[in-house]
Amino acid sequence: MNKIDMATFAALGHECMKSTAFSEKGDTHYTLIATRDTEVVRHLIGIQRIGLAMINSIAPPFEWRVLKNGEGAIFKDTLGDWVFGLLTFLDREEFSESFPLHEFNPVSRRLLEMIDERQLIDKVRSPGWQISNDAKRSLMAELNRFVIDFREEFHQEELEARMKNYLARSTQIEQGLRSLISDAVERTPHIMAIRMDLAYKPLASLPDGPESLDLDEANSHRDELLMIAREYFGESLLSCAWKLEHCREKGYGFHMLFIFDGRKESDDLANARLISDVWDVRVTKDAGIHLCYNANDKVSETYGLGVISCSDTEALSHFTEQVVSSMARTDYFLKIRSELAEQAFGMASFNPKCHTT
Repeated sequence: MNKIDMATFAALGHECMKSTAFSEKGDTHYTLIATRDTEVVRHLIGIQRIGLAMINSIAPPFEWRVLKNGEGAIFKDTLGDWVFGLLTFLDREEFSESFPLHEFNPVSRRLLEMIDERQLIDKVRSPGWQISNDAKRSLMAELNRFVIDFREEFHQEELEARMKNYLARSTQIEQGLRSLISDAVERTPHIMAIRMDLAYKPLASLPDGPESLDLDEANSHRDELLMIAREYFGESLLSCAWKLEHCREKGYGFHMLFIFDGRKESDDLANARLISDVWDVRVTKDAGIHLCYNANDKVSETYGLGVISCSDTEALSHFTEQVVSSMARTDYFLKIRSELAEQAFGMASFNPKCHTT
């Protein structure tokens, strides 16, 4: 994962930002409305990019040069511009405010810790370093040392070890999802897949709604939805999986996957409408909102949703990889804290022979 290519990096960043946006339903499509938390994720992605650039750097990013007038100046290469810009504009409080339940990728987390330990924000933003050449050179040396120390701490083996440990839960989720899909495929020649995001309307917009919603209540709503879905669809519903998401502005929500027996169910939009109505109205008492991936032809095709022939290995592989990417690998940038891990992900195979987690 430390050698992640930029296309994958961008795709994971897009998924992460998308989870912080509200979905606004139009006549024929959904529009994602960015929140303040979306911008915070953008900043976090930028920090990760800077951290990886520091790890892969060779030369010091800051250089001392004497100008024609005899004055000295700090010159910066591209990485130097990124580091200096980060220290100039970084808001340390925004991350904990937007994502109080999360922990960050070890690269971003350690980068922020070292910035705090060395008080680099105060030093860069203080006008004192611009007073004399000695002060400028002192700051330049400290910034170069910061980059070098960070790079040395995250040498190849250490970065690999930290990332493997951080992503261990994502690996478990990925394995669980692959197993869940494989189990469904073994039980029917056709499956029907539905992907949805379930969330809540802004609480302030609900005239009779709660002023706040806690995790226990959100989990209770999810469990009630699954109970109703299982009762209504019966043996047609083969399995489901869910993943918790949370940010300051949207509050709690869930990424949901439903897998049906394609011999018994073939209208994914009808099933999705029923599930969304149960969530939006019955379970949440009109406080719920949803985003149905199947409702948009382009999105549905991208995620490989709808009815899939289990003998079509290409279609099945595409669907599986999209599920894994959107429900497991997006933890690359940030994830629910370890002490809440048991509430962060779950799945169920509705078969007496299968174990439910």
